[in-house]
Amino acid sequence: MLLDNRDYQILKFDLSADGEVIVVQRVNRKNTNDFGPWVLRKDTAPQPLNNKQPGGEFLITPDSSSLAITQGQGLALLPLQPQADPLDFLPKFGTVLGFARDGSAAAMVKFNSDYTRSLYLVSNQGTQKEIFKTTGSIISAQFDPTKQILYTLLTNLIPGPTYQEQPYLAAIDLKTALTATDLNKALHPLVLLPPQRDIQVSLAPDGLALLFDQTDSSAQGAAEKAIANSRLWLLPLTGDLAVKSQPESLPLPGFHPRWLP
Repeated sequence: MLLDNRDYQILKFDLSADGEVIVVQRVNRKNTNDFGPWVLRKDTAPQPLNNKQPGGEFLITPDSSSLAITQGQGLALLPLQPQADPLDFLPKFGTVLGFARDGSAAAMVKFNSDYTRSLYLVSNQGTQKEIFKTTGSIISAQFDPTKQILYTLLTNLIPGPTYQEQPYLAAIDLKTALTATDLNKALHPLVLLPPQRDIQVSLAPDGLALLFDQTDSSAQGAAEKAIANSRLWLLPLTGDLAVKSQPESLPLPGFHPRWLP
């Protein structure tokens, strides 16, 4: 055990690419103002970053040296050292969804004033390009190893008197997205998914398949029952977006699947 939950509740964590650092979002059970990311390193006591601004969603950068974290009205890049000043601040973006493995690009979300959301490709040279826009949600985005395709989990709004979202998996051809004036030309829907509260998607390290879960939305009572009755699916990928593949149901119950590195 690395951390208990006696004095602090653990909300989320991220593991660095080199396996040497874990960043944990914790909140003090007796003082909710004591809230923020902590850094864990081998043979060292956990240290709070104690940045001046509280933060929300975060990811460790691919070089394992910094943290991209939402703060206030933007996204900050923080060194993984206590009380360090931000390396950069991007006021346009509300969250970062993923990085290319070499750190050359990131997928970030902008929340627009007209209640739409835009997905941006942001390079480490500072260029920012809108590659998708929707009235639904942009939940996750993962770069394939070639950095030519961005696999995304998105939703469309379902027309009707109540607010409902229809999730789907899609691939964005980044070469087309960077040059096309019509953003929809780069989007390739892959699989329409049944509505559920929390879908987890994991791209294989070699880029040849996606794993995703389907929880049992009809299960009544405890969440454990919904998980026990859930299904895992595998979607083969060829890298050719013109070739449509069908998802395959795996003989495994469970949820939140992750590929090993």
